[in-house]
Amino acid sequence: MSAEILLNSDVARIEYLPQDSFLKLTLIGNLDKEDYQSTWNFLLDCITEKQPKKILVDQRPMTKASIESRAWLLVKWLPKFKSKVTHPTKVAVLFSKSLAVKIGGEFLVNAASKEVETAQLQVFQDENEAIHWLQE
Repeated sequence: MSAEILLNSDVARIEYLPQDSFLKLTLIGNLDKEDYQSTWNFLLDCITEKQPKKILVDQRPMTKASIESRAWLLVKWLPKFKSKVTHPTKVAVLFSKSLAVKIGGEFLVNAASKEVETAQLQVFQDENEAIHWLQE
């Protein structure tokens, strides 16, 4: 399975597997507000262009993102996602081992689940389980 690399930076990697209509975002290290926002905005552009049915968000390599960044994701980014992604989409999230990142991630997933009717969100600890669920 060959992946098309859409973004490869110090703080994020976005891969697309066209044969599976699968997009994977990996967040890496300590993301400042600018990196966090530009990564998520780039992801939204990729989602709009590729129209994937499955998205995997891997936060395991991420060590930190500010509360302000997460608030921005909820208040500014999520409504854009909701308006642009009208087809059913499964989103699997792998949480960082960092407790602060995990708590923030759980809050975002819960809020997004209520906000975006077309997205089916699920949280996983294991990447194989996440991929299996996405492919069901």
